[in-house]
Amino acid sequence: MTGTTPRYATEDGVLRNPQVDFEALGEGPWDGIHRSYIPRPELSIDPGLALHTEADLQVDPITYQVLRSRLWHQNLEHGDIIQRVTGSPPVIYSKDFATAVLTEDGEVVTVSPTIQFFSTLADLVVKWTLEHRGTNPDIGPGDVFLQNSPFVAAGQQPDTAVFAPVFHDGKLFAWVYNALHMGDLGGVDPGGWAVHARDKFEDGAATAPVKIVDGGRIREDVLALWVNQGRDPGTLRLNVNSGIAGCRAMVERVTGLADEYGPTVVKSVMRRMIADCSRVVGERLLRIPDGTWSQRLYVSGALGEDHRLHQEVLTITKRGERIVCSNAGTSPQGGPGNSTYSVLRSAVVAALASAVGWDQQGCMAGIADHVVMEPVFGTRSCANPPAATSALHSVFVTMNLAGLTTGAMLMSGPPDLRERATASRGLSVAMADIGFGLDENMSLVAPPVSLHGGLLGGGIGAFPHRDGMDNAGSWFMLGTSAGNIEPIEQDGVGLVLYRRELRDGGGPGRWRGGNGTEAAWIPHHAFMSNAQMVFVEPSANLAAGLAGGYYALAGNFMRSTGGAVARAMADGRVPGDREQLEQATGRLERLHPQAVLMPVPPGDAVVVEHNGGGGFGDPLDREPERVAADVAHGRVSVGAARKYWGVVLDTQDTVDASATAALRREIRRERLESAVAPQQGTPRPEGSLEVVLPGAGGSVDLARVSDTFGWACSGCGHWLADAGTPFQNGAAVAEQAPHEVDSRLYPDPAEFGDPSLLLRRYHCPSCAALLSQQFCRREDGPGSTLHLELATLQVERTVGG
Repeated sequence: MTGTTPRYATEDGVLRNPQVDFEALGEGPWDGIHRSYIPRPELSIDPGLALHTEADLQVDPITYQVLRSRLWHQNLEHGDIIQRVTGSPPVIYSKDFATAVLTEDGEVVTVSPTIQFFSTLADLVVKWTLEHRGTNPDIGPGDVFLQNSPFVAAGQQPDTAVFAPVFHDGKLFAWVYNALHMGDLGGVDPGGWAVHARDKFEDGAATAPVKIVDGGRIREDVLALWVNQGRDPGTLRLNVNSGIAGCRAMVERVTGLADEYGPTVVKSVMRRMIADCSRVVGERLLRIPDGTWSQRLYVSGALGEDHRLHQEVLTITKRGERIVCSNAGTSPQGGPGNSTYSVLRSAVVAALASAVGWDQQGCMAGIADHVVMEPVFGTRSCANPPAATSALHSVFVTMNLAGLTTGAMLMSGPPDLRERATASRGLSVAMADIGFGLDENMSLVAPPVSLHGGLLGGGIGAFPHRDGMDNAGSWFMLGTSAGNIEPIEQDGVGLVLYRRELRDGGGPGRWRGGNGTEAAWIPHHAFMSNAQMVFVEPSANLAAGLAGGYYALAGNFMRSTGGAVARAMADGRVPGDREQLEQATGRLERLHPQAVLMPVPPGDAVVVEHNGGGGFGDPLDREPERVAADVAHGRVSVGAARKYWGVVLDTQDTVDASATAALRREIRRERLESAVAPQQGTPRPEGSLEVVLPGAGGSVDLARVSDTFGWACSGCGHWLADAGTPFQNGAAVAEQAPHEVDSRLYPDPAEFGDPSLLLRRYHCPSCAALLSQQFCRREDGPGSTLHLELATLQVERTVGG
């Protein structure tokens, strides 16, 4: 398909793709200290460290499948052991961890279906250790290491890795790895999410890989030094011990496989898993036309008390089997919540795993084999030291961008790949209300935690062929859950008034995005209950739709004041949703994205809404009966059915067909009346129009008239623009302040955000279909773009007849 384009698919399970162009990147040094760690294909390993490298990919198919399955299930068991040993509520109830098995040289063979960016960067951690710890203190049997430096590889400092080498017959055979949310490690804010940190010196403590178990014996001096950096060293110690227990068990399991089948056979299976995954991913990428896809998101309220906007951009270019990724255009680093190279790379690898490697049992090495990074350092999504990282803002934005961009790429692919594209999903907006308790001596008595567990209960975005999923979490947190309320209440300092599905939380569209969660809690248990918000401003909504689908509700933090909840409860009324809460307490007060409540006054409630999933396609194309069914099941309100979908229901909540048709005509008329006619569209050539790639642009088709390729509205076939320019050039455009469009989806940015931000909507100038919508500054061009390599496509069509 691509002629001389190099193939990156490994045939022997040994990765040779450098993943970056070091000549273009410069000297660095890329050591995880002065700059982010970036390994070269040939690692600098002490020659005295013997590696087991023997492998024969011709292992018989039955043995291959048996051992492949056993490695997968042993890795799952690794997580079970961690959950049984730890005392951390997020780990126990929400599976806030990840596990992995790696080859002797640090290539990821399999990861657990939990938090993907914890484990997709495991290769960087292990390779750094091989290069920097092989001589002093050395790497030997029975050793266990710990690491939580984002500049080596971590999302934030509390998300700490514990990992161990596996030796067989005196040679380093493999590595086992886990990462979990350990807890508070110091910093300017309690809890571990330092949302007010200006640099790493105000963040929690970060430690490059250090040996905590030496030859089977725990190094108490090192462990004590590390845990005493936090406000709750007991919880940290218990979490580290759970990581050590998991690693020790996995070392026994992997060693047992090597004893049973022979080390060469097991290593052959590992290498073949990588080779097979790389081959499958390469074959799927070849079925997608070559091109470039770019997504831009604006973020407000992440830089402290000021209202500045920053933008984050991700662009992927596909050439044959190769994916080139760049974050060029992202704003400079600064303030809290930056992320590092390891997250940027991991986001792309994890998104590709979901898009084209979903059935490869988490073999991330086979996916990374196809990725080349072109990072722009000194930016929010690829920060240099001494940037602050623990607040996690950019981590979630980067993951969201990776999902959106790969989803856009899939929409140009064949139907079986296209149907895997989704709009934004849970945790597209980084947010958590973290509660903790203090005693009379101001000592921490309850570990910082989400007091209702709803953090991981967001909605999955809509697909090109079906609705999203309510309260299903996020694509990069596959096996996580919200957990039960009762244990969270027992361990924390909050009494939960309600946690429920948030009606009208998903993005409207031809296919509806999944609803997220809403929750409210009041303080109890502790002498002093405190809360910290970890959030970005929802007026710049990040829960984007696709193909013209609406943004989902971005979420919000609010509070009731004056002890009204306590008075309502004294009268025997426990509010069960926001409406009942407001009836009891009056209008709720919005909280700043980084608000700290110390303490939470008795009788006051903290109210949290988590983002849902974005919608797909124009809501006016949804069958009215589906909307009525959503209303009947409580997922959508009658008012939203009318406002977004143009569906009128009678008193029995059945569709009034004639009134619905009339309302939809009126909405389409109003769209074009409020929009500016196309300024840069190109006239349609003479001849009949042929659809080449249906829905390649989401709501637009790649079409051809004679020898001219262009973009055409998927609904009516109206020619919008030549294919060499953005389809948005031929659309009618409406721009408004977001809160003037919808004050619920987009709160007024004047309170905590940047009022210069606009919501731009693109409509077909013929049928008024909603083609795309995005946040922008007035001077911006389209923030979601694609460019297909038409010459390649023409060759394909000629060959295919």
